[in-house]
Amino acid sequence: MKFCAYLGVLTVAVLGWTLSGAHGQTKPSTNAEETPPAKRAAPIALDLKKRTISFDAEVCQREVMLEFLICRTGTKEHESVLRSKVLPSHIHAGLMAMGLTRGKPARWSTGRDGISRFGPPQGPELEIKFDWTDKDGKKHSDTAGAWIKGVGKRKLPGPKTWVFVGSEMMPNNVYAADINGEIVSVSNFSASLIDVPFESTNKGGEGNVQGEYVADPTAVPPIGTKVRVTIAPRPGAEKSPHARIMLEIDRFGRMKIDGEPILSGNLRAWARKFVAVHSDTLAVIRSDAQTIVYDIAEAREELTFAGVTETEQQQLSPKAPIPPRNTAQAQADLKQWAKDFARAEHLLVDPAKRAKKVLAEIEREIARTERMKALWEDYSAALRQELEKHKATTQPAEKTEAKSEKGKS
Repeated sequence: MKFCAYLGVLTVAVLGWTLSGAHGQTKPSTNAEETPPAKRAAPIALDLKKRTISFDAEVCQREVMLEFLICRTGTKEHESVLRSKVLPSHIHAGLMAMGLTRGKPARWSTGRDGISRFGPPQGPELEIKFDWTDKDGKKHSDTAGAWIKGVGKRKLPGPKTWVFVGSEMMPNNVYAADINGEIVSVSNFSASLIDVPFESTNKGGEGNVQGEYVADPTAVPPIGTKVRVTIAPRPGAEKSPHARIMLEIDRFGRMKIDGEPILSGNLRAWARKFVAVHSDTLAVIRSDAQTIVYDIAEAREELTFAGVTETEQQQLSPKAPIPPRNTAQAQADLKQWAKDFARAEHLLVDPAKRAKKVLAEIEREIARTERMKALWEDYSAALRQELEKHKATTQPAEKTEAKSEKGKS
C-alpha cells in the first residue's frame, strides 16, 4: 500500500507518535521555544508494502569535511551533504511502523569488569539511496555511501549499510533530533536518528574532531540539486539483536517502559520476552531526582536477571524546589531567606518569587502526604485482615482438637 506525502504524515500521526522505543507513545512538545528550525515540516512517503520511506532533500555542500550526510534545514548545513525539511521523528515513526526497534547509539559504557569501553552504533540495518535528475534531464540513482569518501590515516570506505539508532525523547517530551537536526550521521553522535555501523570518531560519541569523511565532488551533484532520499530496512532488520529501551522510574516507584506503564513485578517477565528477540539490549534507566535508590537498584537487578546485557542510568534534575526534610535544614533555610529578603533589591532574582514557588511545592507535598497516609491506612487495614485469616487457618492441630473435645464435654 503506497501512501502519498500527505497520507504518509497522517499515518505517522495515527501511529500514536511511538518515538520513545518499541512501545512509546509520547507526543513531542509544541511549545514555541522548542519549535524546530524549519518553519514547516515536509511530509514523508511511507510504503509499507515495499518497506520504504522517501522524502525530498537538497544538496547543500560538495567539498567539505563532514559530520552528517543529511541534516534538517536550518541546523548543520555547513557540515552536511544534504538538507531536508522533514522531521526526524516522522522518519523514526515510519521505521517503527515497519516493525523496527531503535538501536544503541555510540556510547561509553562500563562492563562488569569495571572497565569503560567505547561502543559503536548498533541497531537495525538500513540501506539509503539517492535519486536525482541532472540539468540535461538525465536520471541518476546512487547509494548514499557513494557520495562520501574517507580521509586521514584510516580512509574509511563509504558505508554500504547504516543503522537505525533512533535519537531519544528528552525529559521535556521533545524528540532530540527534531531540534539538533541530526538525521543521518557519518560521525558518531549519540542523538542521531541514523548513524554509520562502526566507530567513526576519535572522541567517542562526541563528534568527529579530526574528520573521517569528506563529500566527494565527483559524485555529489551541484548545490541546490533536488534529491529524493529513500530509506529501506535490510531483510531481518526487525529482529536485530541490538536494541534499546527506556525505563522511567518516578519518586513513587511507578515505572514506564518506552512510555507504557508497567508494574515492577512484571518487569523481569517483560524484559525476558524482549531479550528473546533482541539479545543485545541496552536499558536506559531514567529516574526522577527524588526516586528511591532501592527502586533503581531493584530495577537494574531485574533487568540483568532477564538477560539485558547493558544498563545506563540517567537522573533528571528536580522540577521544583525541594522543601527542607529535617529541623536543621528548615532553620538554616529560614536564616537564608531572612538575609535574602533584607537585600532583595541587590539580588538578580526576586526572593519573593522564589518563596512563592517553595510555598506552592510545600502545599503539593502536603497533599501528596495526605494521599500517601490514606493509602497506607487502607493498606494496613487490609493487611491486618489477611494476617488474621492466616492465623485462623494455621493454628496448631492439637489446640484445635483440644477445643473440639472441650466443646463435646
